[in-house]
Amino acid sequence: MNDSTAEPEAASSAPEASSTTPSALSACGSLTAVDLGLPHSVAVPAAKGRLPKAMFAGHDPAALSNTVRQQLTQQVESIHLLGIISAKSVHAEPSAHVPEVLVLRLQLAQDTQHFPDAVIELIATQRKGGILFVCTREVTEPQPHAPEPGTYVAYAVRRGFSARAGHMQTFERFHSPWKPVSEPQQLRVVGDSVAQIWDNLCAQIMLHKTTTENLSEDLKLFRQKAALRRDLAKLTADHARAKTIEKRNELFARKAQIQRALDQLEQMEHQSE
Repeated sequence: MNDSTAEPEAASSAPEASSTTPSALSACGSLTAVDLGLPHSVAVPAAKGRLPKAMFAGHDPAALSNTVRQQLTQQVESIHLLGIISAKSVHAEPSAHVPEVLVLRLQLAQDTQHFPDAVIELIATQRKGGILFVCTREVTEPQPHAPEPGTYVAYAVRRGFSARAGHMQTFERFHSPWKPVSEPQQLRVVGDSVAQIWDNLCAQIMLHKTTTENLSEDLKLFRQKAALRRDLAKLTADHARAKTIEKRNELFARKAQIQRALDQLEQMEHQSE
């Protein structure tokens, strides 16, 4: 990753929990790192919270793609550093490849319906450690993922995976469902090292499970199960529409085969827990 871009000054050291009262925590609106389920020790003082968007645009903003510029200027209203998960702030073993995890809030423009993935990509590539993006948006009219007006919050992370050892990584972005800001998905800091904590936070967002021993393998299993469930739903619908006994029997047999495969994957998952 490219680490040459200027980094937020607030990330240079984690704040001490004893020196920061709840009212003095970095927040955007009323949302703080503690509201997300994170320990008070990772929260950043309010004075260090707001980060100028220009910090992430680099020395030559004109070199940014049109998509990045459009999202940075029109979709992202403000950026706040809510917290820093480091060996010091959570009393964990340090990790060379994940020295810290920033909890970065992106306040999106009102009624924005899409994640600013280009901006997430831009910021994530500027850091060696992990970044947990906390995206918030104000909704004034009902939307598919926000049926009632109000403020909503969702998480985003960027992770890289290799098809096999020694191969180049392919990076992907993952998003959690939107939830009312008053009921955010509660995150848990679990792990002996900062790298383990980062993997487990990603598992909570990507896989809806608290911990993972192997994020890449668990993601593969998660996707295999999702694909089988989609196939099963399609075959169930086709079976209901089938006109002949022969076709219904054929579809029933295929459904049973897919169900067995799904059961086997779920059994494998339970055995690994």
